[in-house]
Amino acid sequence: MPHKTDIWMPLYIGDYLSDTSDLSAEQHGAYLLLLMHQWKTGPLPDDLDALSRVAHLSASSTAQALLKHLLIRFFERRECEGFALWVQQRSEAEKFKWSEKKRVYVERASKGGRARVASSTRQAVLEVVLEECTSPSPLPKVQKQKQKPSRAKTARGTKTAEAKSRHAEFKDAIGQYWESKNPGVEMPWGPAEGRNLEMWLKESPNTSLPQFKDFLRNRFRSAVNHTERPSRWIGNVTNFAGGPLDKFGHPVNGAQPPKADPLAGMTFVNGGAQ
Repeated sequence: MPHKTDIWMPLYIGDYLSDTSDLSAEQHGAYLLLLMHQWKTGPLPDDLDALSRVAHLSASSTAQALLKHLLIRFFERRECEGFALWVQQRSEAEKFKWSEKKRVYVERASKGGRARVASSTRQAVLEVVLEECTSPSPLPKVQKQKQKPSRAKTARGTKTAEAKSRHAEFKDAIGQYWESKNPGVEMPWGPAEGRNLEMWLKESPNTSLPQFKDFLRNRFRSAVNHTERPSRWIGNVTNFAGGPLDKFGHPVNGAQPPKADPLAGMTFVNGGAQ
């Protein structure tokens, strides 16, 4: 029984036509014959006379020029143990892919993975041919009825999605604050930052995003280390709920916001906040 690679060869029509749209009918025929010969026997020899016979071309100089054009355009010339060979790389890659698939399948069959191919390696190869080359059965398939998710599961999924969305919004606000104080410097954000923000959100479920931005706005005007990574201060961000703090962590007495608050609306941009 012939191997699968002896009885078929994949042809990706869209790719083929896009690469060969300018070829004549004679060039198409010669190229396809060269491809099929490589698929069955391996890389082509660097012998124009032999390849002319494979491509069903005459020995004329015109035919030889046509053949050279096809080889140079679609094949790669390689040296192997002192011999020159022509290889169409995609065809060789597809053949290797099939060989690997066949090897894995045969190994599974030899271990008893599929009883119907346990008789021999040849039978295993035949099963692959039948499995991959035959068209799908026209008989209707019985579709299993999808089980509807429970209300509790749906509710959990909704809560999880909302928590992720809230986490992303608050993280984005922190990023705006960081960029305003440290323009051009990438904000450090790792597992510690993610965990600390998640814990703070769980402990402050009723704190809105505008309130959180107020905390950041007050921190922006405080005498603190603004280059400190967020994991160090996320858990204590509510310390700024009452207003900006001095370098000792005390409220700034009598501090009045500037007439044109640079953080009004919490819109941060590179180089500062507007």
